[in-house]
Amino acid sequence: MDVELDTGERPAKSARDLLLEVAGVDISLCPVCKTGRLVVVSRMLPELAETTGAAKAAGLDSS
Repeated sequence: MDVELDTGERPAKSARDLLLEVAGVDISLCPVCKTGRLVVVSRMLPELAETTGAAKAAGLDSS
């Protein structure tokens, strides 16, 4: 069995660029108006999301 090790290097393309190229979906567009751009205003550590229930509130399933 081949095992890939995490080298700590960032991928050549971002998730946004990859989804745009492969699926034609721009995940940075506003889901409501389809013209505005979404921007990151804050990040939450996964551990914090689990303890606050934010993942469940957002409808995310980590199973």
